[in-house]
Amino acid sequence: MNLLTIITVHRDDYSSLSASYNSLKPFLFYAQHKINWLVIDGSEYRSNLGHLCNCNNISIIQECDSGIYNAMNKGILRTESKYLTFLNAGDFLCIKPAEYSCIIDLLSSSSVDMISFSWSQFNFLSNQYVKRSPVLPNNLTSYRMPSVHQSLIYSTSLLTTHLFNESYIICGDYDNYLTLLRLPTFTYLSQADYTWARFDLTGISSKKPNLLFKETIKAFRNHKTDKSFYANALFYFIVFFRIYIRFILLSLSNCLHVNKL
Repeated sequence: MNLLTIITVHRDDYSSLSASYNSLKPFLFYAQHKINWLVIDGSEYRSNLGHLCNCNNISIIQECDSGIYNAMNKGILRTESKYLTFLNAGDFLCIKPAEYSCIIDLLSSSSVDMISFSWSQFNFLSNQYVKRSPVLPNNLTSYRMPSVHQSLIYSTSLLTTHLFNESYIICGDYDNYLTLLRLPTFTYLSQADYTWARFDLTGISSKKPNLLFKETIKAFRNHKTDKSFYANALFYFIVFFRIYIRFILLSLSNCLHVNKL
């Protein structure tokens, strides 16, 4: 059994898929008998991905899907490795070659349900990518994702029995996290020393803040808690504020970039 399957959902964006592939190649080559890449291709017109089929540890599933979480569930159900993770087309794997053996050892020895890593995210104020560390769940932060989903590694056996809710467009991973967090046997490990992935801020969640906010609140309400009204209200405000500040900064950055051209 492989240790890890990296699942990438792809649809009509070959350049982004190629960028992700180039970031994955060294790791796939280093751990070719332990790590594999599974591409779920839902393009309307079948993509020419033949060159990827030449690698023994790359698999491609080409079939239609009803949405991003339907495609991700297809990947989960086709995974036979101990752990799995998701890397969007256009995102980059950031693990350094010197860290490969440490990651392999960690996956081999670990038995937890979820492992979170740090991630790299663009900072609009400094105009560069910076490291973000995962958040350890506690009473104050239990409603927050510990990391972006690109830097979360899941137990395959657990996720197979707790698939993503396909009614979501953006926040299915958040809804799923709230489900897992409330399982009595759920176990979690944080590895802040390793930066796993670079998060692409041009994705749909950054471009549609209204939808992101709406689905975040939907997920929160679907998981009833004993938190007080004021705690819930504070959470709503924080989510709303963070989403719109990020959207404004992204829009401003795009305008400045266009003006420079």
